[in-house]
This record gives sequence, C-alpha cells and structure tokens, in this order.
Amino acid sequence: MSGFPSPSALARTVFEALSAAFSPDIPLWIRQAWTNPSPPPPAPDQDVLYYHLVPEPAAVLTERERTGSRSVFFRFAPYRLNLVFYGPNAESLSWSVYQLLFLDGWGFPLSILRRGGIYPVPGAPGPSLIREEWEKQHRLRADLTVPLRVAFHESLPAPAEPWIQSVPEIRLET
Repeated sequence: MSGFPSPSALARTVFEALSAAFSPDIPLWIRQAWTNPSPPPPAPDQDVLYYHLVPEPAAVLTERERTGSRSVFFRFAPYRLNLVFYGPNAESLSWSVYQLLFLDGWGFPLSILRRGGIYPVPGAPGPSLIREEWEKQHRLRADLTVPLRVAFHESLPAPAEPWIQSVPEIRLET
C-alpha cells in the first residue's frame, strides 16, 4: 500500500469482503448506507445488509523503518465498520459475518480485506439484536460494529545523521 487508499477503494474492498462472507444461494442484498439517492426500504421478509465505513478519531499507529537515504513510515489509521442487518435472518447473518471477518472462511473475506490493507481488530463485541419500529410494526435488526485498521505507508528522505552535531550547553541559573 502506497499512500492512503481512496474512500471508494476502501468501500469496494469492504463490499467484496462482505459479499465473500455469504454463500451465493443466500438471497441477501448488500447496500452501502448513506447513499444518494437512498435505496427503497427492504420488504419485511427480505434480508438486507447496510454497511458504512467511518474513520475513528483515535491516534494513528506508526512504525518507522530506515532504508538507506529514506525513512518509510508504516501507518495504521483507525476505522469502524458499521453493519446493520434487517430481515428474518438478521441475527444469524450478523453472527456469520462476525465469525468470518475474524477467522476467514467461505469466500475468504478476511483475506480480501488484508489484500486491500484493511485489518479487523480482534476482540470486538458480537452483534446486538434490536426490534425496530417501522410503519407501525416491529422489524428485526442486528447491529455489528467492527473496529479496523487501514494500512498505508509514506516514504520520506531520511535526515542526515547525526541530528545533533554537538552536545548543547546547559546552564543552571540560581
């Protein structure tokens, strides 16, 4: 990964990974949340997954490697993947995604994420089940939040060694 990936590249990688988490015979719609125009609401008997990738306001992890006249900084930006499942199979589908994103199975969604420079952070809580009111009825909804790290690197000229040519003079005033 060179430089920071574009938001569209990140969304495409997440979509591919989520698609790989399900068998082709499962009738499930996977949609990006917060799109314009908004997609029509799902039918009550239809399974739908909405996903949204959000940067986290936390510190970026950085590792520095010096190679000759260059310094390479490997950075891992914190992100959060919000997944919202609707439909009669919302709970089982959310648990399936939770397990596959961390363990890799079926179509290897974890491998797809890693190839795109996206790394799920283990230890996330499982899905939460909600009965949501909608059009004077209750529909099943399962929410899952997956913490991620998005990898990128920068290569900069390394400063000349040593950085300090001589020991600075220290004076103590009394």
